[in-house]
Amino acid sequence: MITQTKNTVTSGVEVVLDNCKMALETNLKWLQEAFGRAWLLPRGGQLERIPQVFTKKGDYESVLPNDKYTAFSFFIGIEAAVPTEETEAYVRSLYFQKSFDLIFYMNLKKIDPSQDYYFVEQLNQDILRVLSGCQGIQIQEIWMEDIREVYAGMDLTEITNALLYYPHSGIRYRLFVTYKENC
Repeated sequence: MITQTKNTVTSGVEVVLDNCKMALETNLKWLQEAFGRAWLLPRGGQLERIPQVFTKKGDYESVLPNDKYTAFSFFIGIEAAVPTEETEAYVRSLYFQKSFDLIFYMNLKKIDPSQDYYFVEQLNQDILRVLSGCQGIQIQEIWMEDIREVYAGMDLTEITNALLYYPHSGIRYRLFVTYKENC
């Protein structure tokens, strides 16, 4: 059974993302950290951008491939939001759809040291089971062949090759997120 905790905010894309994040945290026991939304921010004074999440400590943390966590995930917006439906009610609600990528990075040997094979398909099935219970989330595409494809469009120049190959792995889901904004 999928457990999902509700957010107290009633509208906006962050509500859908936060509810999905909580479902991932609760139901994927191997997932050490489910981050929320990441932002592509410049690295130092350079033009290259890397995904970073805002932490509880009040600063940004890179979510590029690393060995700090057994497994982690984050969302990153990739396109502008577009209106999908308009309804008239006591409060006018506008519905929008926005594309996000949900990225997972994991160290398979830390998740299950007894396994000596690439069991990312099993993890994918776990993730799909949870995502199927997330309201407002629709999966469009899945990448899991190469970590460089999972992190496409992000600067990996400072990442060592050891973090890009087995036992490390990654999965990227292209999602359509549907949400409402109260106006």
